[in-house]
Amino acid sequence: MKRRAALAFAAGAAAVLAFSPSDLWPVGLAALTLLIHLWLRAESPRAALLLGYSFGLGLFGATALAFGQRPSSWSSVSLVRWCSRSVRQDSEQK
Repeated sequence: MKRRAALAFAAGAAAVLAFSPSDLWPVGLAALTLLIHLWLRAESPRAALLLGYSFGLGLFGATALAFGQRPSSWSSVSLVRWCSRSVRQDSEQK
């Protein structure tokens, strides 16, 4: 079980490559496919929960390491774009 959890963690960490600036979307697709495969082979619902949790931990941890150090991370860029669009629409309505 520990081996499968480690594999799910690694798949989650690899899924970060699907986001910008790497844009390697096939890696994200392969990571999700691997997670679903592990879920289908899980011994119990609790084991499937642990696998999903491990995947999410890997995804979150790798995202924080890869994008958290830069001020121009994909999340902050999208937030700025969304907020500026909202502000522009409000000023045009007045």
